[in-house]
Amino acid sequence: MGLQRLVPDVVYSIVNGTFGWVSLLLPLMLFVCAFRLFRQPWDSRGNNRVGIGFLIMTFAGTGLAHIIGGQPTVADGFDGLRRAGGMLGFLAASPLAAIHPAVPVMVYGALAFVSLLIVTATPFGAIPRRIRGAYEHLMGVDLVDGGAQHDDSHDRSYLYENEAAVEPKKKRRKRFFGKDHDDDPTLEGYVGDEAFEHAIVDDDALPRRAARRAAGRAQADPG
Repeated sequence: MGLQRLVPDVVYSIVNGTFGWVSLLLPLMLFVCAFRLFRQPWDSRGNNRVGIGFLIMTFAGTGLAHIIGGQPTVADGFDGLRRAGGMLGFLAASPLAAIHPAVPVMVYGALAFVSLLIVTATPFGAIPRRIRGAYEHLMGVDLVDGGAQHDDSHDRSYLYENEAAVEPKKKRRKRFFGKDHDDDPTLEGYVGDEAFEHAIVDDDALPRRAARRAAGRAQADPG
């Protein structure tokens, strides 16, 4: 039992003594990092960006927690540091708080805001657009616009059926002789038409005709 209680106490003393009450947010940050790493392990650049953003957010949070917790010192003991920003918050905010307590609040408040932009990958120029998009989403404006666009995108072709009548196809008449009138007038003819442009002449028919004529003349003139 003593060992089982010793390990949690040591872990709690180290984490809570280092980060103060900001250590309550560390499990949530680690869960987001682990979830993203398991979902997108190939996006090393994005995972590193989220990790760096959470580190900056933790550092800025400890500084703010130190000011909110009453600026305890080491002389007050670790109980006072645990209730504030821990040892890290004491080291981060004490030098600036020596100037004025408002200085670390402004510096680490701005740093926390920048860390939030880093985690969400939001450039400074896109801040107004992101705020407007979040507001419209909370108010349901984007859902109304999306529904209106969906209603306007339905098919209305039935309204123009009479205007856009389909032209009937011309019925081509087949001709037994000659070319069809629908043929392309620029065509000079088809392959194989040359044989029908002249009469067929049999070269062997001429000698046979001459022989028959000579035989007929011989029979008519017996002498």
